[in-house]
Amino acid sequence: MDLNLNNVTFIIVTYNSEEVINNCLDSIPREVPKIVIENSKNIETKKYLENKYGSVAIAKTTIHHYEYVWSERVEATGTSDPIPEQFLEVDYDSYLATNPDLRRTIYAYEYEDKLNEGHREIQLIQPAFATKVLTESRKIFR
Repeated sequence: MDLNLNNVTFIIVTYNSEEVINNCLDSIPREVPKIVIENSKNIETKKYLENKYGSVAIAKTTIHHYEYVWSERVEATGTSDPIPEQFLEVDYDSYLATNPDLRRTIYAYEYEDKLNEGHREIQLIQPAFATKVLTESRKIFR
């Protein structure tokens, strides 16, 4: 039997590994089957994806949208440093008309994961405003 990705399944056993499981899963080619066994009682991410897409596997193969990748060099300023990549959501016809090096497909799992990561940012209140915010919050929640 030849060993290739068509006859391999990755089984990943975890325990409260939300912080690292995405990197682990992303390091495995998308088309390779994966089974994740979560040994803790924290299964919220799994439940969310299964409720929305039917399974994590479906979420990883369902196309959410297409993007054009825009990255150019700034020659007018005398520097050739690249501008950070920018992404523009495009329709399917525009996607097909774009150079394959300048386009990408965004899958539902990747889209949801990016939204979720955006919620991890914490905003701190400056000490000068803490008393005012606390006073106003107490008025609202009475």
